[in-house]
Amino acid sequence: MGDDAQVILLSDSIQLREAFDRTLSMSGVEIELATAEVAFGASGATYREDLHQRRSAIEECLGTLIGDAASAKKLLAQTLSDSTRDPKRRAEAKARARDDIINDAFKSRHAFEQVQSSEIVGEIALVRFLESAFEILDDVGGDPLSNRYFNLLSQFIDKFSLRYDLRRPCILCPTLPGVFASLFRDLRAITSQDAHLDSLMKDFEESVRDLRIDCSDGRIKTTIQKQVNLLEALGQIHPGVRRKTLGAISKQIKNWPHEEVMRALQSL
Repeated sequence: MGDDAQVILLSDSIQLREAFDRTLSMSGVEIELATAEVAFGASGATYREDLHQRRSAIEECLGTLIGDAASAKKLLAQTLSDSTRDPKRRAEAKARARDDIINDAFKSRHAFEQVQSSEIVGEIALVRFLESAFEILDDVGGDPLSNRYFNLLSQFIDKFSLRYDLRRPCILCPTLPGVFASLFRDLRAITSQDAHLDSLMKDFEESVRDLRIDCSDGRIKTTIQKQVNLLEALGQIHPGVRRKTLGAISKQIKNWPHEEVMRALQSL
């Protein structure tokens, strides 16, 4: 939290000035308000885009006023550290930074283009991000802008076969193929954490791919057997399961969506 919070505080001109004033106060050196005001303005800190340069400018200015560069640097670091631990200060700085970006077309576009995939955690978060963008565009530009976004998003989904349906006003609804695709991704993630499960998963996937070459009864039976092997291995990691065959495992698992699902596995 510390580094990210300090970036937010250093980016905020108001809190940067407050940090400057608090550092001067902590130093114990008597400095006239007018002198401090002139020195701060002359440092040009608030006009520097690079945060390292902004901090260096403040440190240099404080060092000159206090008469001890090392002490000024140390006190400023302490002031910033104290501020990062204050949730109210962080929230105020973050809100001002957000408002500054929203009210500036160039900054808004730059911020949007800089969004990294790692900042959007999971598919649900991405869906909410895409849906909420519609509301913002509708507020800013009305129907012409929001409809343009809706149409572009629809084309994007169709082009890359994302297995979502886009409905008005701007709601992304998963399709049945999309649900199964998501389930399969989750299954891969689970099995990849265990060498034995990973091997069984790869065997099953390879058997499915082999069906493209030959859909004979023998290959289909092999695929079913590989799937059963995988299901039995997955069932054995379930808490409370001590059996090894699919039918016996299904009897020991209690949380079924419906009893017929359990009976279907027992019959299989």
